[in-house]
Amino acid sequence: MDRHDILADNPVEKRRGYMPGISVNPGRLLFTAGMTGRQPDGTIVPGGMAAQTQRTMERLQAILHHAGADFSQAIKQLLYITDMEAHASSGRAVRAAFFGEARPTSTALGVQLKNKKSIKKEGIKKKYKGYKQKII
Repeated sequence: MDRHDILADNPVEKRRGYMPGISVNPGRLLFTAGMTGRQPDGTIVPGGMAAQTQRTMERLQAILHHAGADFSQAIKQLLYITDMEAHASSGRAVRAAFFGEARPTSTALGVQLKNKKSIKKEGIKKKYKGYKQKII
């Protein structure tokens, strides 16, 4: 099995001992770690759900870009959300803007996260030769 680590520019995760993305049999599958609204210095973006969702999606977008994928190829997403009402009122619209017309299947779980994180997202992306699709 071929394995290819996917790193965005200045990944916080590199210092924490894990990869934000791993492609298995390059060009076929991309797995992403859970992403949160962290800034490059490792602190959580201030401003609540909308700001943290924006930053989370930007971080995931960077991983996708480095792997040759984008949000239009999404088919699954899993979200861990601390405040479902805040997500419904502001986070959902921010997230939807990244997906455009694509509507992946989605599971959202209400959880308690440390360090004032409002949202965490992870996924798997699937890509085929000449045709890319992601499971997130």
